[in-house]
Amino acid sequence: MSNKITGGIAVLMALVYLLYYAIRLKTPVLWIIIVVNLSALLYDYYTSIKEGEDHI
Repeated sequence: MSNKITGGIAVLMALVYLLYYAIRLKTPVLWIIIVVNLSALLYDYYTSIKEGEDHI
């Protein structure tokens, strides 16, 4: 249970951090990099909840 809470906090902090910088960016290439990173992070968090393993 604590892994889910800690992982949720880590995902939330990463979302806030990356979205803050994404708003300030003007180039689409950096947007693509941020979207890929966010997708990988959310997928990793989802699989850790689904499988019960700590991947983060």
